[in-house]
Amino acid sequence: MRYQLAYCGVDCDYEEYEQGDGPGFDRSCWYNVKYDLGFDFPNLPYFVHGDIKLTESMAIGRYIAETWDETLMGVGPVQRANINMLADILCGINLTQRRNSYLPDKKDVVIKSIKGGGIPKIVNFMGKNKFLTGSEPAWIDFFFFEMVEYMQFIMEGKLYELYPTLEGYHKRMTDLPGLKEYLEDPDCPEKTR
Repeated sequence: MRYQLAYCGVDCDYEEYEQGDGPGFDRSCWYNVKYDLGFDFPNLPYFVHGDIKLTESMAIGRYIAETWDETLMGVGPVQRANINMLADILCGINLTQRRNSYLPDKKDVVIKSIKGGGIPKIVNFMGKNKFLTGSEPAWIDFFFFEMVEYMQFIMEGKLYELYPTLEGYHKRMTDLPGLKEYLEDPDCPEKTR
């Protein structure tokens, strides 16, 4: 969401919460805050814009696109349907990868999901497109861009050996106006992780 907000030129405040170390991964600070903010479905991440209070990454991504840059929703019903289909697929892949990242000795499960799960199909679906569904970015590209960065990290810099297409994709994303400046900012939160 931060990437998409930066691309859209939206100035906003961020609130971060940390969990405790394993094996318990204490999340009490999350619960104390998120339940006190009045969300219908308390969860992280959350997004507040005026009276709007949203949780769930896909809903937030769609809302940001509809509010600040409708071109990110896609052009026509076929592209919009493909964007929404990819959102559901990527959400499932991401959940599997992230859930296993927190478990001891599960890195191999995550790498296996990168090598043989849905990622080859996503790369194949993208084909020669510059972005997931065409020549211009869609809101789901910002979600996938974060996934690409995570997969590159978990595979210790070897993701592009497996999927060379994703290296060009990553470069095109990092060159997007707004996102480029955000990522180059020395105070960019993603640089401190």
